[in-house]
Amino acid sequence: AQKGMGINAAIATAVAFMAVLSNTVVQLLNFILPWFTVAIIFMVLLILIFRTFGLKEDKLSMAVQDDRVYWAILGVAIIIIVAGLANVFGQSLLEQGGSGTETATVTDGGVATSSFQSNIFATLFNPKVLGMIVIFTIAIFAVALLSG
Repeated sequence: AQKGMGINAAIATAVAFMAVLSNTVVQLLNFILPWFTVAIIFMVLLILIFRTFGLKEDKLSMAVQDDRVYWAILGVAIIIIVAGLANVFGQSLLEQGGSGTETATVTDGGVATSSFQSNIFATLFNPKVLGMIVIFTIAIFAVALLSG
């Protein structure tokens, strides 16, 4: 198993150097890494709190092996990565996709502005989107409570 470790290390080093040369990858890592650090610190402190209040190691290992924990961690990771991609690529994709004739402003409820962040804010806090979130939340709790 250790036969190809030198080759793997050389490939990893080459990919790391190429990633450092890319401004986009550096911006993405600068956004994502602090959020992952906060998430890991939060999980460690949560485990510490559970252990302080008397959670046994066997119960903790059973909880870590639960599929719901993996899905929760995966969900948080996907949210962080999508937010990082939106932060790095959002404005540039908006500028590439726009025709330059949009003049609506966020104050009248439109999302056809030249600012990616104000478009996201206007979309997320649109009454139709907020209503959909409330309906989905009710549906999720209904399914969870009815399926027992």
